[in-house]
Amino acid sequence: MPHQLKIALLQISTGPDKLQNLEKVNNSIDELGTDPDIVVTPEYLMGLQNGEISEEILNKNAETLDSEFVETLRRKAKEMNLSILFTTYRRENGFFNSSVFVDDSGDVLGVYDKIHLFDAFDHEESDFFNWGENIVVFDWKDFKIGLATCFDLRFPELFRIIRFKGADMVLVPSGFYAGPHKAEQWRTLISARAHENNFFVVGVDQPKPYFVGESMVASPLGYEVDRMGKEEGVRTVEIDMQEVEEAWRNMPMEKLLRADYYKKYEPYLYSEK
Repeated sequence: MPHQLKIALLQISTGPDKLQNLEKVNNSIDELGTDPDIVVTPEYLMGLQNGEISEEILNKNAETLDSEFVETLRRKAKEMNLSILFTTYRRENGFFNSSVFVDDSGDVLGVYDKIHLFDAFDHEESDFFNWGENIVVFDWKDFKIGLATCFDLRFPELFRIIRFKGADMVLVPSGFYAGPHKAEQWRTLISARAHENNFFVVGVDQPKPYFVGESMVASPLGYEVDRMGKEEGVRTVEIDMQEVEEAWRNMPMEKLLRADYYKKYEPYLYSEK
């Protein structure tokens, strides 16, 4: 597998009609052709109304993993000979805010249920979704990919575990809401998670007016490889996976971390406060 990879960022807005959203993804992929290795969509692909989730949309649009929505994108991945990371409202004993990664054969390699739900800034995502429980890292070609979703970016513990599970790259579909200083937070969080763990972080957001936009890729050294503006659009970013190996060699974090020292502070990590 070549070290050069092309990642397509689909910074698209979603409305309440999931089939229209699905068509938008398919049309974007058709325009991209077979050039990208991986296509990444934003969070909330199954639908929002004016930037917000609702019980009506969730009950109407949520599907199981063997649904036509998922199957359509599996077929598209196989047809176009590329991999796709997309998001769903997964119906299983309630609802989960899930990300699904399918490879160029249409096989599902990873399913991640969002662990840190967005109960902040007057939003209560846990009113709609169950919390995820599993950290997901899987093999893809010669690399390992981890998955996270939007608000997860604010919890470095998750990304450190993903790092120690061997991930070379983390894909982060997002619905990062716009607001004062939110764009700066978005850029900082993605770059910090990338640099402190020496892997690539790919963050794909929905565009303005409800969201920050600025979908971006940060390198293992924390610098921005590329970043989009706030408008709806698609961009392909090329990355060199050798940078991960070089960063790991120069900064062997798993050896330098004083995990033994931190054990006595474990109660603080799990504080109920």
